[in-house]
Amino acid sequence: MNAEHRKTETGMTAGTEQPAAGPDATDAAPPTEPAEIQRDIERTRAQLADTIDALASKANVSARTKEKAHETAETVQAKTEQLTGQAKDVTDQALAKLPPSAREKVEQAATTARRKPIPTVAAAVALLLVLRRLFRRGK
Repeated sequence: MNAEHRKTETGMTAGTEQPAAGPDATDAAPPTEPAEIQRDIERTRAQLADTIDALASKANVSARTKEKAHETAETVQAKTEQLTGQAKDVTDQALAKLPPSAREKVEQAATTARRKPIPTVAAAVALLLVLRRLFRRGK
């Protein structure tokens, strides 16, 4: 239950200076006029509806999980786009510094890698394994 709606031992609502509503309130007399009673009922219903809505949203774990996953996916996508752009900029700068013959060979290798990604990945993994073995021998 929300701290604003809990009653303290003195009959006051926690966090406020007003007496708690209800039959055990110390200073407030219960409403006697039908209009007052109706307003009190409507106010209580509204408070209960707010409390129920808050509890329902907290209890809906799957919706909160989906919302969090969606936020995370958006963050990852934005970061991926940012890093891809940065990598392309760095690659373009590096290619611009290469002599024309070397630039052509790099572009040709990149084109081949795009057309045949599996052999390229296999070659990269093999190279990493060889480098790892060489570095371990050096220790």
